[in-house]
Amino acid sequence: MRVILLERVRNLGNIGQEVTVKNGYGRNYLLPKSKALRATTENKKIFETKKAEYETKNAEKKVIAEKQAETLRGFTLEIVAAAQSNGKLYGSITVRDLAHYLHEKGHMVERAHIAMPKPISETGIYTVRILPHPEVSADITVVVGSTQDEVYALQNPTATTEQVIAPIQETEAPASPEISENTESN
Repeated sequence: MRVILLERVRNLGNIGQEVTVKNGYGRNYLLPKSKALRATTENKKIFETKKAEYETKNAEKKVIAEKQAETLRGFTLEIVAAAQSNGKLYGSITVRDLAHYLHEKGHMVERAHIAMPKPISETGIYTVRILPHPEVSADITVVVGSTQDEVYALQNPTATTEQVIAPIQETEAPASPEISENTESN
């Protein structure tokens, strides 16, 4: 199927390019999402008349994506997940989970914009690329640990045991248990 791209599509082409794609990809993704038009003579004329409009719309989307990417650059996402003693997670952290955790932290990132080659299945530090626009990207750091102490230790590998425990104790509310003695005399 020959299509004319209405916006830049990663690994396919730029605005106005006429490319050949598989029928299913064109019918099920590009055409319904208004990312392309069928390459007919009539649609070529329509594209030429609206080319400036499509380019302006793409530039606006790019500016919004750059603002979003700027807020994400250098961001560290800390995740505490259940894991075995050898570091293997009981389950894995997928794109869906990352999108959920990012939403909790106030970053509205769609799942389709998260580029992760495979799910995270072990504790550790990972770099994940966020692609809010085909021309814009931002890398975030994801730290996965089985406890908050482990997450802190992963981020500060030279820290001693006292340095790891101290920040955790500072964030916890001091517990002042009330001791009451009930003495009953018979």
